[in-house]
Amino acid sequence: MLLRLGRRLAAALITVLAALVLCFALAQLTPGDAFSALELDPAIAPAELAHLRAEYLPQQSLPQRLAAWLEAAVHGDLGVSLESHRPVLSLLRQRIPASAELLALGLSGAWGLGLTLALLPAWLGETGRRRGRRIMGGGFHAAASLLTSLPLGVLAILALVWAPVGWLPQPGSGTAPWLAALVLGLAFLPTVYFQAAQTLAEVAERGFLQQGRALGFSPARLWLRHALPNAADVLVPVASLTVSQALIELVVLEPLLGWPGLGQLSLQAAQSRDMPVLAALVLLSSLVVIAANLASDLLQAWLNPQLRPARRLAAGNGGA
Repeated sequence: MLLRLGRRLAAALITVLAALVLCFALAQLTPGDAFSALELDPAIAPAELAHLRAEYLPQQSLPQRLAAWLEAAVHGDLGVSLESHRPVLSLLRQRIPASAELLALGLSGAWGLGLTLALLPAWLGETGRRRGRRIMGGGFHAAASLLTSLPLGVLAILALVWAPVGWLPQPGSGTAPWLAALVLGLAFLPTVYFQAAQTLAEVAERGFLQQGRALGFSPARLWLRHALPNAADVLVPVASLTVSQALIELVVLEPLLGWPGLGQLSLQAAQSRDMPVLAALVLLSSLVVIAANLASDLLQAWLNPQLRPARRLAAGNGGA
């Protein structure tokens, strides 16, 4: 386990460096810079503009720029925003709580509802209502397919049109958290539901469920305590992937709904070519993705679903 963890950490370090190299390379290849828009302002003299570029955008090669930024970042200095003239670290501390709250509410809602919808038809089947199981499963699949066909931007616009007045964005304060979380949760609900339904269907074909039925286990115990933990071997990595995908979706969702988080900051930094902010956001998002993947590995090792079924059913046999 420690060897595997060490390999993952080494691969994570390479991934972070590759993401930063790509970020700096694209910034260098893109025409213009953060001060290009000032060239159209007649009030700014060319000498003043040249002074600004010399101070904030020194002429360095790509390796030199990346090495200087990494050296400062190791000491906790992520630079100063070229747009707001504030320390980048201060901007991140201001925006991280908003995005973290949105991710927590949206993804927990998607996973909670998605797992519930995937388990309900199976529970109906255990109670003998086969026809109700087919109707319910077909309805859930149709609704999830409809949600899949709607892009995140369309969901956000529909939410703005149909949301209660108290959930709508307020001037100067951003939108209420529940509106953005609802849109994010609906965007990921089909992924969670389809993956959970398919995984549970595969688990249902394993022999230990038949053994649990023979022992007289209730449907709730059979699916919540035995089937669902065994599905975690597939669902836990999917959960880590949804975290990575949600970070990308924030760039679209937060500006549309006026949510003052990292996604909105990313769009603003890209539009103003604010390289210190963009580099810090690439580093932060890479670290979040790596942390999610490592947490997924640790959870899989802890659950160990290949060995748990026999032990659980053996324990349950004594109390049946």
